[in-house]
Amino acid sequence: MDQHKEEERRKLFEQRETARKEMEYKSRLECKRQHMQELTTRKSRLLEQIYDLESCEKLLNLNYK
Repeated sequence: MDQHKEEERRKLFEQRETARKEMEYKSRLECKRQHMQELTTRKSRLLEQIYDLESCEKLLNLNYK
């Protein structure tokens, strides 16, 4: 009987530990996803700035020719 209870406790502990590790993993994945989203947004803004600068440069070159 005691062995059965001990086995049940061990199984419950393993289940909790597995669930905890899974939650930590999902949390890390979500953080990475958010970070990637932030980087993508920053990249888009920088590309916009580059295109704006290139357009200005072309206009300036046209005006001085």
